[in-house]
Amino acid sequence: MNLFARALGGSLSDALFKTLKIPGRLIAHQLCLAGEGVMLIIFSQMTSIPSAIATLTMCSVFVQASEGTTFSLVPYVNKQRVGVIAGLVGAGGNTGAIIWNTIWLQLVDINPSMWFWILGVCVICGSTLTLFIRIENTTTWHLFKNKKKKNGK
Repeated sequence: MNLFARALGGSLSDALFKTLKIPGRLIAHQLCLAGEGVMLIIFSQMTSIPSAIATLTMCSVFVQASEGTTFSLVPYVNKQRVGVIAGLVGAGGNTGAIIWNTIWLQLVDINPSMWFWILGVCVICGSTLTLFIRIENTTTWHLFKNKKKKNGK
């Protein structure tokens, strides 16, 4: 799953990069993160084991695809320090997991369904932060600015 889904995220990022450049990579990243959040929310509502497994599998695809899109952005952050950036990105994921699990342990008496719903909402909200990522002096918002210029506005 890891090899397939990470490559899927990287391929989506590459495909959008061909037409939209850096904003395309950012859009791919945001879409995969939002998909992950949506699947967590759906998972929180599952009442049968088979549907829960299917939903969690789809969530896992989005998680791994998000990792693929994350690493597709790494070379553009600082071209002279790609290794350092890749290391920080990898460590950041582990750090986030530790923080989230620490919060989980503090709130363990909450209904697990509600917990996954909260996690899904947090992931979706976090995905919107992709709109503000600036790489090579470009953000997703540049797509709209360029569109206005082309239309003569």
